Amino acid sequence: MDLDLLFYEPETVEPPTGASQVEDALSAEVGVVFGRRQGAYLPFAWCDPASRARCTGDIGTPPLEDDTINPPTAYSGWRAVPLALHLPLATPHWHCVEALGLVARLLDRLPGLQVLNTEDTIGADGEAGPGPLDRGGVLATWEQLHYAQTADRSDLHRLDRAASLALWRYRRERHVASERHPELHWPEATVLLHADRARTAALWADPAADFALPPVELLVVRRDAETGLLPADELCAAAGGGEPLERAAAIAIHSGPAVCALHAGSRLLSATRVRMLADGDWSD
Repeated sequence: MDLDLLFYEPETVEPPTGASQVEDALSAEVGVVFGRRQGAYLPFAWCDPASRARCTGDIGTPPLEDDTINPPTAYSGWRAVPLALHLPLATPHWHCVEALGLVARLLDRLPGLQVLNTEDTIGADGEAGPGPLDRGGVLATWEQLHYAQTADRSDLHRLDRAASLALWRYRRERHVASERHPELHWPEATVLLHADRARTAALWADPAADFALPPVELLVVRRDAETGLLPADELCAAAGGGEPLERAAAIAIHSGPAVCALHAGSRLLSATRVRMLADGDWSD
């Protein structure tokens, strides 16, 4: 399930905001991919290129959802705009935060639009309805629905929220940090299922290269025909604590005899029952 956000504008605005204007506003957003157009309906998906937070949306009404018997609630003085965003609930909470940034940018490109949180509506004669973007209110609603939808799911693995926030920061700041420190290797940071726990991890492949250690719990180490896991703290200790960097919560690890010896001779945790989790397979 998703948390849906709808968009409205005052009836006094002329001409009305049309689908082509909405499409142009979305086209200016990095990470938006449009689906197959079906008449006046155009679906889209958005994925932030840095953090990989995502959501989906509609320009117009999906054909199967055009309910003539129970039309959408009307709000006095407001006109519906052909735009809806769907914020997935089975994700880390920062996917919602990032999606609200997308909403704010769309509102900047389409001035006059207001937002309706479909979980917080009253109706035409009870006032309320569309209003300015309330990031805190939407996030609070998302958290409530997220808990209700995911509390009893066994197929969605939970990552500690502090680890999730550190992963988010690393992904968000990694590009800028790597431009400041191009001498370091900056690996991808991901999530593994290890011993039935979701844990953050990165690949450590070359001990001879200076390395930006992400704020992860585990390192995937490959040597000869062996692949295993190493607690990231052990690499940090071998490097004498490393050098904390100003961005991405990363630590610069400079190659040396102790670091190379750790890579070559450390006792690795088994990776036999480990698998990588896609971003849709874990939450926080």
